[in-house]
Amino acid sequence: MAEDFFKDGKHAAAAILYESVAISERKQYSERLALCQYRLFTINIGDDQNQNFEAACHFHPFVERLDEIDQLDALKGLANVYRSLRQWGKVDKTVQKMRDKAKIQYSLDHRQNKRKKRENEKKTRGPLFGYIAYADLLCASVCEAHGDYEQALQYTYAYADLSWVKETDEDTQHWIKLFQHWAQVNIYVNKLLSGDVSVLSDYVEYICTSVVNRKKKWLQSF
Repeated sequence: MAEDFFKDGKHAAAAILYESVAISERKQYSERLALCQYRLFTINIGDDQNQNFEAACHFHPFVERLDEIDQLDALKGLANVYRSLRQWGKVDKTVQKMRDKAKIQYSLDHRQNKRKKRENEKKTRGPLFGYIAYADLLCASVCEAHGDYEQALQYTYAYADLSWVKETDEDTQHWIKLFQHWAQVNIYVNKLLSGDVSVLSDYVEYICTSVVNRKKKWLQSF
């Protein structure tokens, strides 16, 4: 019932039920308890940074109890909270785990002799390769926050080059283009921060072109 409420967006009602189940399961090392805590974490994240911090601290011990697919989205959610709080050490540890787990799942997903996927098999919210690329993006943010712009560039080059991705569908191409766009901007930014002003004109031109293209797309879709 809690899951149905959650899917329907009735989060207040769902939270009451999740909390009730969590209390009854508190002495159990169960996946159901972990799932309740994950849902409560998701529900409690909002604009209040203090509340977000408390929610992250409370949920963090339960991540490893989730199934492998939910772990990726949970780690991504935690990393985003830690990033907003500028807790770069926690961001780094969290995304390293996320990258390692995503690589394993991506490899399993593309095993040569892997059985055919069932339609009802659980999937991540985003494409699996995206969790690997996003981990590199956040690692670059960590390095940038620490003033290590050279290492930030290396991580940025990593998620700019997604030639290893095996999928070729339209959704995949959409995400690849997004990561490439983010990478191009961040390459310019990190080079400028490291003192390389030779890219300044290219950076300005790229930003201006991007703004114009977005305006054209908006006008065409209006």
